[in-house]
Amino acid sequence: MKIRNWIKDDVPQVSEIAEAAMPFPWSEKFFYDCLKSNYYGWVMESDHHLVGFIVILMQEKECQLMNIAVAPRYQRKGVASQLLQHALHYAKTHHATRLLLEVRKSNRSAIEFYKKAGGVEIGVRKNYYPAEKGREDALVFNLNF
Repeated sequence: MKIRNWIKDDVPQVSEIAEAAMPFPWSEKFFYDCLKSNYYGWVMESDHHLVGFIVILMQEKECQLMNIAVAPRYQRKGVASQLLQHALHYAKTHHATRLLLEVRKSNRSAIEFYKKAGGVEIGVRKNYYPAEKGREDALVFNLNF
């Protein structure tokens, strides 16, 4: 498996991964918009097939994790960890001092993943995410470098 920069041709597969991996995924159009703006993204591929992606936004000395997902059959195999480490390395080499992210309060596996990566919960954003029945809170995590 290898990690590389995402390109326009990756967006349909990235969107499919997001749809399979999470409720309320970004639209394909939103991924295209991110690619055209100042978002940075990487994909992991296995045998020329995408298995995961990560999207970040760099703002001065801060990196915001915007989206990360792994195709269901590749989950719990280290793909997300490798993508996160790749993004963290990029952020550090571009003078960021921390990474911020939001995660659904109900997403226990993601919360444990971020804690294992060194993330510390620093706050809550009330009613941040759309949910089946209204809205759901987001937990805000910080990873200092």
